[in-house]
Amino acid sequence: MSQTYFFDPDILQAMGEALTHAGASLRHLEEIALQNRPILSVQEDVPVKAFLEGMRRGSGGLPSLHTFRRGPADLESDDYFGLSRTREISADVMRPFFSLVSSGKVVSFRELFVEIGPGGPFTQQNVTQLPDVQAFAAALCSPHVSSLRRLTVSLRNAPMNDPDTPLKMSMFSVGLASEHLSKLEEVRVFAFSQGGMGVSGARALAAGLGSGKLSSLRKLEIVGGGHEAGGGRVLAHVLGESVVREKLPRLRELTLRALGLSDAGLKDLTDAWGLQQPPALVSLDLTTNGLSDAGAETLAAFLQSRRIPSLSRVRLSANRGIQAGRKAMLKRDFPDLVEGV
Repeated sequence: MSQTYFFDPDILQAMGEALTHAGASLRHLEEIALQNRPILSVQEDVPVKAFLEGMRRGSGGLPSLHTFRRGPADLESDDYFGLSRTREISADVMRPFFSLVSSGKVVSFRELFVEIGPGGPFTQQNVTQLPDVQAFAAALCSPHVSSLRRLTVSLRNAPMNDPDTPLKMSMFSVGLASEHLSKLEEVRVFAFSQGGMGVSGARALAAGLGSGKLSSLRKLEIVGGGHEAGGGRVLAHVLGESVVREKLPRLRELTLRALGLSDAGLKDLTDAWGLQQPPALVSLDLTTNGLSDAGAETLAAFLQSRRIPSLSRVRLSANRGIQAGRKAMLKRDFPDLVEGV
């Protein structure tokens, strides 16, 4: 494992290029960690991009590299790429890395977190453009991405009616339909922004998920994204058609959180699962949505149908429209199944 503290972008670029120099002989290097000591005059993403650009310039490769981390070496996996659950690295900054993957210089990478919105913490410095997301999608379509197991995409700071958001989601959808992602196990999409992913973005996401190429996907998490009027219902409707056993045969955990999911949206989802075989879920998370008593009744009827006999946990917390009477019904009828009521 290689670890360094970063300050000067020029130094970091030279170091990155040294790692992939043809004579470097680092075929067994597995992890790289960039540890930052905050300096207010240097935006943290600037040296990261410089380091990755240096790696891209080298003529050699790092065939065993499976982890690139920004932060202390003892951070857990959720902190890879500066995630820390609240911080991201934009596609603009990551673009040199995408080239590393597409060119076959990095072939063993396991986890990827990418911000495709207008920008991350330093929006004025790192504005993700369509070519950046296109490079991301191209990397996902590369045969050198087959080791990827966990993929997280964040859409931050997208305004209402942002014309680029549907295009970015469409590009991401093309990547999800890649034949080289058959071993991908987890997909997470965070769309916390004023505009969310929009109706068009929701349809694009569902198209990628329903491509039939994600045969190993076990965990799907979509958080936010239904802020546009009707967006939550549209997303639920199209997911009902895409998130089915035929397309996602190994899916076990589904999280649809903070989507603005309404009673009608939940009805669309369960109706679709009544027509097509749903995935063999173990966990269904519907927290922080807009469900009311009608939604609780829809859920109760679906659970009573035993359409998903493997289901052992349903989370409903923070659906404030569900009143005490319906909560009591759910507790009584499904005491070991429904949580958060």
